[in-house]
Amino acid sequence: MHKKLEAELVSLAHSILQMKNKDEVLALKEKARLIYEKLSVLVFVPIRYLYPSRTPWMMRPTLILASLFGLVLGVVCFSPDAAWAQTVTQISLLYPVYYVVVSLMHHRRVMQSEDA
Repeated sequence: MHKKLEAELVSLAHSILQMKNKDEVLALKEKARLIYEKLSVLVFVPIRYLYPSRTPWMMRPTLILASLFGLVLGVVCFSPDAAWAQTVTQISLLYPVYYVVVSLMHHRRVMQSEDA
């Protein structure tokens, strides 16, 4: 995949250099956007995110919290104007924070076990 993206970047660079009218700002902007997208894909850092139903470590708490998160959001969708809805929604945002932290911990565990 990296080779294909690199080839596409080189092709975009050549097409920019071959532009006859350098005043074509919109075309240049579009090419710059494409280059940015390709570079963003190249620098993506692969993290081994926690996959709740396939990762035994922290499976039970993650599945329970994910179910509660989904249930809470479902209830809030049916009662968005309730007095408690905003508070409950804000509290439910702790689950994505938990998921990121546990995923980073899982990534560290996997990387350490691969190094051993």
